[in-house]
Amino acid sequence: MEDSSSSAISNSSGREHSDNELPRSLNIQSDGMKHQKRSTKSILKEIIPTQLNNQVDFVTSDVIAVVFFIFVGVFLRAFRIYYPNTPVFDEVHFGTYINNYMKGTYFTDIHPPLPKLIMAFFAYLGNYNGDIDFKKLQETKAEFPTFEYATLRLVPAVLSGLVPVFTFLTVKFAHLSSFSAFTCACFASLDQLLITESRLYVTDGILHLFSIIAIFSIFVYENYPSIVTLIAQSLCIGLAISSKLTAGGLILLALFRQFQNYSKIMSFTRAKDAYIRCLIIIAGASVVLFSSYYVHLSILPYEPVNATNIPDCIRDSLVSREDPKWHKRFTGSSFLWRIVTLLFTSQKRNLETKKGHPYASKWYSWPLVSSNWLLYWISDDQKHYIACAGNPFLWPILFGFTLFAIISVFLTNDRNSSLSLFVYGYLFSYLPFILIRRDTFLYHYSIPLIFSMMICVCITEMYIPPKIRSFLFSLFISLSLLGFMLFACWCYGLTVPDINFLVFYKHWLKLKE
Repeated sequence: MEDSSSSAISNSSGREHSDNELPRSLNIQSDGMKHQKRSTKSILKEIIPTQLNNQVDFVTSDVIAVVFFIFVGVFLRAFRIYYPNTPVFDEVHFGTYINNYMKGTYFTDIHPPLPKLIMAFFAYLGNYNGDIDFKKLQETKAEFPTFEYATLRLVPAVLSGLVPVFTFLTVKFAHLSSFSAFTCACFASLDQLLITESRLYVTDGILHLFSIIAIFSIFVYENYPSIVTLIAQSLCIGLAISSKLTAGGLILLALFRQFQNYSKIMSFTRAKDAYIRCLIIIAGASVVLFSSYYVHLSILPYEPVNATNIPDCIRDSLVSREDPKWHKRFTGSSFLWRIVTLLFTSQKRNLETKKGHPYASKWYSWPLVSSNWLLYWISDDQKHYIACAGNPFLWPILFGFTLFAIISVFLTNDRNSSLSLFVYGYLFSYLPFILIRRDTFLYHYSIPLIFSMMICVCITEMYIPPKIRSFLFSLFISLSLLGFMLFACWCYGLTVPDINFLVFYKHWLKLKE
């Protein structure tokens, strides 16, 4: 009996022990799962540090300024948008491109298709059917038959009108004062180069908008780092480089910034995490670029009348309008291969563009406004001009501040400040033009110019005492306004009674040819 009793006690204790062990093991597994979850979150935090930097404060006056610059920016670019009522400069090319989009006829261009797709989309919404013969109108110097041309011009003008607003927001996110942001937005609102390029039916105005949005997105990420803002940054940069590859300096800036911020962000992680962030930026930008080419190839199924400069892999996929064989669209080379081929052949054609344009200029002549200006259009009586212009009162000052900023950043080994971001953005956007062997023009300076504007207000706020700073900001705005008032006639085609009065340098005399 004792044995059976002891056996029962033993079995009972064994069951108790077994019952206690099961929850213990489950607890261990549960702790392991929690640890695994914590580990996944920590990895994400290491790759994308979520610590907030200095918060951006907006007051009522900033909101008023945003509304003000939306109105001013759009108004100054849409003013007299109907004049002249004949094709100007490259409107012939881009107008023809939009006609091809409306009719589904394939064409090639040396630049990425995104801005043209946007222009074609709004043309479609406006019931434009692609009937304006831009080339014939330019050859015969005839007027547009309908008012549709002004509606087409409004698209890049209105979009570019948002450039001053995003300039204001970018300077605010750089943790500069509202007065600095206001001054910089005035620069962007009144600059003749930015205004003239955005008033024509060309893609430069859209390029300006996407470029400043890309710069703004970099600051948003650095103020509020997260996976969402990092992906948004990559997509915004993709919009810029999908407009023109001259915006490629912006993706270099974003990639460089991941390592430039070593003491600020990289202390939370390892070096390889910076490479992961760089891959995310490259991937997001590439998705936007390749998607624009995909849409471009998808909506242009018909072969053109003169099928030259078309890669074989794309030509084989085009169909005849008279006898369409639609199976050709789905056979042959893959879409990815067509896109890669088109991208490389377009850039090859771009670099092989002939030299010798009468209004071409060198990169070193742009900051001081000593380059050839571009005469886009001139009336028969030679009293009305449309010309790509710079501000000779303000640009040399901006360049002087930029040189000082470059020296300051390199001497102090500044890697983390907003000033260093502006400086490296300027260098990445400007210096590549040294390597370009084809003709370059004054409008290629537009992105470096925007960085130069922000550098000027940043240096002024950092190094100038408050009382003198307010005076300088007022002076800069006055010089910007003076240049605009004096040379607005070349932006809008207003009457120029005495062109010699406006010629500041001998290089500008080519405007009279």
